[in-house]
Amino acid sequence: MTESLCFIGVVPPEELQTKVTVLKKWVATKYNSRHALKSAPHITLVPPFWWEDGRLEDLFESLISFGGDQQPIDIHLKGFGAFNPRVIFIDVGDPGPLLRLHDRLHQHLQESLSFKKNHRAKFNPHMTIAFKDLSKSAFYRAWEYFQRQSFLEHFTADHFTLFLHRQGRWHIEKDFPFG
Repeated sequence: MTESLCFIGVVPPEELQTKVTVLKKWVATKYNSRHALKSAPHITLVPPFWWEDGRLEDLFESLISFGGDQQPIDIHLKGFGAFNPRVIFIDVGDPGPLLRLHDRLHQHLQESLSFKKNHRAKFNPHMTIAFKDLSKSAFYRAWEYFQRQSFLEHFTADHFTLFLHRQGRWHIEKDFPFG
């Protein structure tokens, strides 16, 4: 049986996506880090996981059910952060609403689909602008720049999104509205 690599995230409105993509492109040009351009700007709720293609409808139904029970949440993006020495991101000002959404989503997926949570990393909501192919030396130069910059944006998340990895890029497969 074939499987697809998937992840679930919160995608900001198009205007904010454009602003974040400009930053990603600037980092790609200035620091030769293009990997973040392989997906739309997003905040990951469920990190990449493999899912059987024959069971995608089950996943869709579970996510539709979960989304229908959620209320929109306000997300404030504030400044930049880093996971030394490879990742630079836009930070979430108040992670509480996303932490609660993340916990509820994992609980729902465990109950409805026997989904196994990846316990390797603590959930730290953020919007990545450079990672993976950012060299250590470029990271330090880029971080020196970004830690002095400001970034203030706000949006209301009224859905979450399932991404599938196809042909070397992450593609939006389906949005799941709240309420």
